[in-house]
Amino acid sequence: MKFDIEVKKNKRNLDSIFSHLMSLPDGYYTIQVNTDKNRNTAQNNYYWKSVRIIGNELGYREDEMHLIIKQHFKISSTKELGVEEFSMFLDKLENWAISEHNVKL
Repeated sequence: MKFDIEVKKNKRNLDSIFSHLMSLPDGYYTIQVNTDKNRNTAQNNYYWKSVRIIGNELGYREDEMHLIIKQHFKISSTKELGVEEFSMFLDKLENWAISEHNVKL
């Protein structure tokens, strides 16, 4: 379940958050707060181009290389990264490609 809300410093908005949380059945939940929007289209395109380049150089298909990258950098999904986080991830990916595999992006 995903619950999106714009946070403003007013009681009505906070009441909406608490109301939603109180409607959930008993149990344990993980709440994730993202402070910036998810990666942008340009970043996404650059990432997948990089995945293809690295994969081609190392002999992996795109989906295989994506999985290898996620495992190496210990991330479950690149979709949840914000713009700044994704930018830092892309820098690490580029450094890893050149230093570990001699692949220049």
